[in-house]
Amino acid sequence: PPSLPPRPLLPNTHKQHQQQHQQQHQQPQLASYCKTVLLLTCDALTLEQQQRDDLLTALDSVLSDDQHREFQSKRIQVLLPPNVAALEAIQNETSLFLRYQADVRKIVVIQSLFRGRRTREWYRRHVQVRSDAKRLAIRNRAFMTFIAAEREYQKILNAVSRKYLKPLRGGAVKTVGVERIVDIFQNIEILQDEHCRLLTQLEGLFLLENEENTWPFMSNIGECLLHAFQTLLPQYGVYTENAHVQTAVLEELIDTDPQFAGFLDQMPGDMSLVMMLQSPLNHIGNRVRPAIEHIFEHSLDRDEGYEELESALQVIVKTSEYILSSMDRAPQRAKLVKATRRILSDHPLNLNANPERELLREGPFAKVDTLKNAYVMLFNDVIVVGDLVGHDNHIKFHRKIELNAKIVVTDSGEKGGDKKAAKSNKTFTLTTKDATIAFTCKTVNDKLSWHPEILLVLDKFEKKVVFGTPLEKLLAADGRPNGIPRCVELMLKHLRTEEHMKTEGLFRMAGKKVTIDNLRQELDAGRAEEVVWSKVEVHSCACLLKLWFRELPEPLFPFPTFSKLVDMQAGYDNSEEALEEGTPAWDGYVSLIAEQLCSMSPAQRTLFEALIPFLREVCAFSDTNKMHSKNMSVVFAPNLLRPERDTVQTALQSPQISNVVRTIMDHYDRMRALMDDAELRNRLIAAKD
Repeated sequence: PPSLPPRPLLPNTHKQHQQQHQQQHQQPQLASYCKTVLLLTCDALTLEQQQRDDLLTALDSVLSDDQHREFQSKRIQVLLPPNVAALEAIQNETSLFLRYQADVRKIVVIQSLFRGRRTREWYRRHVQVRSDAKRLAIRNRAFMTFIAAEREYQKILNAVSRKYLKPLRGGAVKTVGVERIVDIFQNIEILQDEHCRLLTQLEGLFLLENEENTWPFMSNIGECLLHAFQTLLPQYGVYTENAHVQTAVLEELIDTDPQFAGFLDQMPGDMSLVMMLQSPLNHIGNRVRPAIEHIFEHSLDRDEGYEELESALQVIVKTSEYILSSMDRAPQRAKLVKATRRILSDHPLNLNANPERELLREGPFAKVDTLKNAYVMLFNDVIVVGDLVGHDNHIKFHRKIELNAKIVVTDSGEKGGDKKAAKSNKTFTLTTKDATIAFTCKTVNDKLSWHPEILLVLDKFEKKVVFGTPLEKLLAADGRPNGIPRCVELMLKHLRTEEHMKTEGLFRMAGKKVTIDNLRQELDAGRAEEVVWSKVEVHSCACLLKLWFRELPEPLFPFPTFSKLVDMQAGYDNSEEALEEGTPAWDGYVSLIAEQLCSMSPAQRTLFEALIPFLREVCAFSDTNKMHSKNMSVVFAPNLLRPERDTVQTALQSPQISNVVRTIMDHYDRMRALMDDAELRNRLIAAKD
């Protein structure tokens, strides 16, 4: 309507409602313009008179006296057509929105019903028996536990950055420079980013559209982990390699810098900085590895992603072993870092160059050779002699004596019984190839401790051992240069019985550590023939055989072949063209492996021809021992094909290492024939030349 005349509210209802409103105050009082809009809306909606009166009565009941008088004193403005159009537009848009929301709810219901039906059908096709459903449930609980562990670990990394790293960078402790900060925290921020990315990828498995890859099946867990490990685990290699520097710097600052020690003490929380910085070294072995082992153990072997998950497990096992061995060496390496910093030399002296070096003992001497008030450091492979400088325990380098089996130690006190000899009972001499060096201790007790310890170190160079001895040297000691070591022959003979070869998990299950250690001592002492092998537990013997191969100074497949074989395998694994047996590509692949194996020495070739057929015999009983060639290559390959120095990067190559050894085992006859042909060809070429 073009206009509305002013009208009062219904007078007969106002007073009785006004009193009720003032007592209850349940609704807010509305301004007069709200009533105006309401009246205009009533006309726009063409409400009947009774509806209009009821609405106005209800509105009037909430008005105060002042508002009522204000409303009666004002004229209601004319509602122009544009205002009516605006109200109609609001009404139409609201109706459309409500209808859209109703349609969305219907669509969501349809989608959930369809996905639920599709998931149940896939579940019935793949989870065929009740035991499979139970395994899947256990696997998923392990996966959720893994995600929870990653979240907790992420909190620790965030706390390190927030509480310590950023304040120190900001100058919270003026005495700690940038170099020290880098030594302490290493690449922990990169680890934080990589684990955040891993956690996001793992949580994203719940949101995938493909029913085979989303919850509860998630057949691509292995693919997700392998992809993340390519960038994550090398960062752990960097962190682990520098852990000894981190330990040495932290200990030095805590002991010598009160300001830094006070900064650490004032930080709240249950975990200290030292404990937090140890978390990366423990996380892979204590959290990630058990979680992936549990997930793999309860995954269905017919899933598409089963092989990727197995490869991820191989990688994480090798990485955790590398980190564990580095952690075992870290205290000694920290000692070597401190020792290197104390020694003042014209030429750089890196005591960490030999990863097996250990600091056994250090202390002052009255005299070493011509140097008075000398200071000696005894390592397991070298003796460093110097003299103390100043009051900060620095040592001025004098000489270094390389230890070997040819050094002779003589006790000067064992000579004649005159007074001069009595005074020399504090002295012993080291006779090397080039010189004789006299060590005069400060006291007799010092000599009684230093002299036997040096003899013990030298004894290790002379001792005949079976484990860790070069193959050719061991064969010469056994008097069988053209055969295999006697200890290996005895172990293979013990394991070759049908009863033992049918043992489930042979070479995969762990033996008894006490039994393995005792057997090793017996073999190292040259008493292999005295061992009652019939009483040796089968898994302990299998582990002992793997240990012998693992500790060979050069593996069965020579060091130079490692990178070539692994790179070649990686190239074939990443190739879009599948390798099928009998094709030219396959023949070329096998020929290249055989060509690399031709670099084995005659002793290695003889041992190779004894070991591989034996492993194939064990695999022939895979129906009972569960050790088919794939499983056998996983557990045995790292002992046969390895780099000169283990790193996290080589751990990432574990799947390729296993695949190479598996190919050699599966096609041994073909491989041996190719090796014979290659050797014959090489001999003919050499004869022609």
